[in-house]
Amino acid sequence: MHTVRALALSMAVLAIGACASTGSGSGAYVEPNEEAASINVSLGAQYLSRGELNLASVKLQRALEQDPDLATAHWTYALLQMRLDRAKLAEQHFLHALALDPGDSLPHNAYGTFLCDRGRLSEAQTGFNKALNDPLYEQPETALTNAGVCALKASDEKQAEDAFRRALARNATFIPALYEMVRLTYDQQRYAQTRQYLRRYAQAAGHTAHTLLLAVRTESGLGNRDAARAYAARLQQDYPKSRQAARVAEMERHGI
Repeated sequence: MHTVRALALSMAVLAIGACASTGSGSGAYVEPNEEAASINVSLGAQYLSRGELNLASVKLQRALEQDPDLATAHWTYALLQMRLDRAKLAEQHFLHALALDPGDSLPHNAYGTFLCDRGRLSEAQTGFNKALNDPLYEQPETALTNAGVCALKASDEKQAEDAFRRALARNATFIPALYEMVRLTYDQQRYAQTRQYLRRYAQAAGHTAHTLLLAVRTESGLGNRDAARAYAARLQQDYPKSRQAARVAEMERHGI
């Protein structure tokens, strides 16, 4: 979850919206048809969100044929190319989308994640800022969290924390931002705050094997052995075959 790419893909694809229509079955050339293209973009996005990349590619390429000037088709196709690790083609379609509709916050955010993945951190932050400057952007917490993750890549923990806090100010139960604050405060050994963010995360999303292991380590860091053992027992019960459970068993042998 903590990777900026995964966050961008999941949130951006969901933002495109679902559509129930099946679109055209013909591969022949047609005059630009924004309605049909939009339907195929929605279908392609649904396939992309489910990891059905071949079907996503068919629908998105059809959308581009139906309306080559539909910005949403270009940046959704760029997201697909990100999944396929085709960086050059992804960037071409991101830039095409932004040229067609420079005011749309969604491709700015998605392109920012693309740039951050490739170490172009300053350019990435510019993309996130452009997304955030859009007063109509409905999910600023997404761009803020992505900006925070990118700031961590630049070793700027202060900027990262500010971005995560701003994201949570917009949406107090935004799971990616809560998780990033868990990680950040734990890495900084601010265990009392880690405990608070872990509780908020668990209320919003439920515990995973990884967050339960972090809870064990956090309570150990606070000197609360009883709570650490309770989390360890829960981890071993809920995820007995996980790497985290094996790690806890090793910790128990040395005394949590």
